[in-house]
Amino acid sequence: MMPFVDNNVVRRSPLFAALDDEAAAALQAMMTPTRLTRGEVLFHEGSAATRSTSSSTAR
Repeated sequence: MMPFVDNNVVRRSPLFAALDDEAAAALQAMMTPTRLTRGEVLFHEGSAATRSTSSSTAR
């Protein structure tokens, strides 16, 4: 089962725009959607990375 990650979010990101379909699909398969409430901290500047993050705004 593929996690729900909007393909358009990945494709619009300059960081991932050059990926071919296979690479984009592999990247999306590793992504996990995360919901934060207003004021909740996703990460702190200077903290060691434990995962990659990308954000989108719901409309």
